[in-house]
Amino acid sequence: MIASRLLAALPAFGMAANIALLTAQTQPILHSPRLLRSSIELTAITATVRDGDGRLVPDLPVDAFTVYEDGEPQPITQFTHERVPVGLGVLLDVSDSMFGQRILDARAAVERFLLQLLAPEDAAFVMTFNHSPHLLTPWVTPGEAATVRAALDTLHPSGGTAIYDTVLTALSMVDQRTRDRAAVVVISDGADTASDTSLRDLRSASFAPTHSSLRSRSIRQSVRRSTRVSTRRPSAKSPTRLADTRR
Repeated sequence: MIASRLLAALPAFGMAANIALLTAQTQPILHSPRLLRSSIELTAITATVRDGDGRLVPDLPVDAFTVYEDGEPQPITQFTHERVPVGLGVLLDVSDSMFGQRILDARAAVERFLLQLLAPEDAAFVMTFNHSPHLLTPWVTPGEAATVRAALDTLHPSGGTAIYDTVLTALSMVDQRTRDRAAVVVISDGADTASDTSLRDLRSASFAPTHSSLRSRSIRQSVRRSTRVSTRRPSAKSPTRLADTRR
């Protein structure tokens, strides 16, 4: 009798054990809401060093540099001499005064920048200007120089010279770059004659957030001279001040 009752109870016991096991398997695993978070912030700083004559000074050791924050020296945790890719904006004057040999010299200077001075990892855009700026080509790589050359073939000088308006417009293109550093080069033969933007307005437009530099290049009648002044690689340095030569 007792054996019969035990045998009858075994199936019920097995079912209860299975239910308990299933319940244990389906219960969610509780995680502690207290999470450990950790982060390390690194600030990347790029520097270009020149001597008193404007020549590049390469291969300086890490101990030649000191970084300060709020007057306090900060440790330099990583240091490299690698070249940083550049986003270059070329602003080309196509006003009336650039007619003839000058526009040919200017086009040669643009092609020299794209084909000889930029590295394959760099990028550039070309903006022309007379009395107003016009984007000739958006961001392209040196390998796409043929696109720029074809666009340059369509240029016909006319109108006034709005350098300041064009530089201000170019800054929005600089903000859209995908390279760490930026430079803006102005190729022109004369002074600003048609801008609504004043030199004071241009100076108040901060170049610091864009890590960019501004260079101006003058185009003269001599092909040799125009080529010589356009041979430097663009680099991030304090922006060159433009003289207010408007009359």
